[in-house]
Amino acid sequence: CHNGGGLAGDWSLFSYDLYKQFRDHLSGFESIAAVEPGHNEVGVRRQGSNEAALAASLQFVSGNYFPMLGAAAMRGRALQPADDQRGTEPHVVLSYRMWQQRFAGSPDIVGASLMVNDQAMIVAGIMPPGFYGTHQNGDPTDIWAPLAFEPMLTNIDAMDQDRKSTR
Repeated sequence: CHNGGGLAGDWSLFSYDLYKQFRDHLSGFESIAAVEPGHNEVGVRRQGSNEAALAASLQFVSGNYFPMLGAAAMRGRALQPADDQRGTEPHVVLSYRMWQQRFAGSPDIVGASLMVNDQAMIVAGIMPPGFYGTHQNGDPTDIWAPLAFEPMLTNIDAMDQDRKSTR
């Protein structure tokens, strides 16, 4: 399933809630995952670091995205369905390129806390060098995050609150 914007503006092919209905009630499929088709530019730095946040591309995916693709992390673990629920500790997965370029291949990055758009998120794992996910437009993903945390990282909740308070 894709959820996100298109050339003609914002639209949703499937809402996240509809994806969950499909996932939980469709028969005839071994697995179904949701992917936001575009990237989000986010600022990323290690928690506790005084360094400025660096720009990175983040893609939101359902918790079963990596298992559905049969993709395993080379260090740590990939996202799991349990990660894709609000109220859980937020985890992210880094691309190999991001790990090498931004964190110098440091093995202690797995389990470390990163500030992603000023929100603390734990690095669950690192994907292998040849893994690019389903985004094939030449602009590789740096970080994958669970769809459940999209409102937190994109300030959707704050925008919804602002809209309610101005009515």
